[in-house]
Amino acid sequence: MRFFAMLIVIAFSSPVMAQVFRFGEPTGTAIYSLENHKPSPDRYRGVKPVVIIDKNEMTIIWGDSASAGGTEKVWKGSIINRTPTTVSAIVSETGALGSAVMLYTIDTKRGFLYMSAHKESEILGSSAASFVAVREK
Repeated sequence: MRFFAMLIVIAFSSPVMAQVFRFGEPTGTAIYSLENHKPSPDRYRGVKPVVIIDKNEMTIIWGDSASAGGTEKVWKGSIINRTPTTVSAIVSETGALGSAVMLYTIDTKRGFLYMSAHKESEILGSSAASFVAVREK
């Protein structure tokens, strides 16, 4: 009986454990076409992203933010690059406010999350933003 129990555990166990990373508030620069493409400092106050890396997928939990209507955003990204110290994934989203393509890269060695977004929105016009967040311990 023990043998069958061990066999079931082995059969249903994932050979690779998911990695979970928690980050502080992202800060960076935003550029909006409606503001004549003038770079301006930007940040997501109170947002503390959590990123889960599992096999070929990256889940980004963005937390409650005003830009998301005060609700938590969750994106699933396809991993497009993996090195011993970085993992990058791309996310595409289309909704009532427009569309966006986002690139997320985690520097697992130094503990940084980099995010770059390109958006098209009737409210914002075309926009681009780049942010970095530091891993929390």
